[in-house]
Amino acid sequence: MSAQSNIYSSYSRTRYTIKQAECQAKNTPKTLIRALISVQQQRFTRHKRVARALRMDAGG
Repeated sequence: MSAQSNIYSSYSRTRYTIKQAECQAKNTPKTLIRALISVQQQRFTRHKRVARALRMDAGG
């Protein structure tokens, strides 16, 4: 029962955060989109860096 209520509370919290993000997107769409894009790019470059390091470890 506690696990179920925990899942529900995290679900409602996620929905609340999405609602907040939607409100912010209505106010400042360009900045939010730019921030999301920059986060995606950072994650991608980090992934490439890790992949390159792993490849170097495997090759060396």
